[in-house]
Amino acid sequence: MTRARRLRSAGGAAAAYGALALALVAIGLRGLGMLGRAGVGAYLLWLLVASLATFVLHGVDKAQAKRDGLRVPENLLHLMALLGGFPGGFAGRAGFHHKTRKPAFAWVLWISLAIHLVVVLGILA
Repeated sequence: MTRARRLRSAGGAAAAYGALALALVAIGLRGLGMLGRAGVGAYLLWLLVASLATFVLHGVDKAQAKRDGLRVPENLLHLMALLGGFPGGFAGRAGFHHKTRKPAFAWVLWISLAIHLVVVLGILA
């Protein structure tokens, strides 16, 4: 794929990833609004879904990196971790050996873990 063609394709991919990110934020906010009524079970289910999605996105990004294809935006990976996909982010980094040389990814994952520990303590309180 030529550089010009790849740049044109990147615009469409960025729009698609942006739409995905907005949808995930909307779902995440809706899920957080339901936590008070649904409790820990719904929260754990949300973490499972977000983690699976984050793990898959890490795998897709690693595959695209190897092929020199269109990459998953780093901000989307960070957003997914913050929304509850941090276990999938940790697993994706370890399993795919992906983003291991970027300290920002480790920081976002650890900060996400801390945020969600506070959420769990709030639910249990």
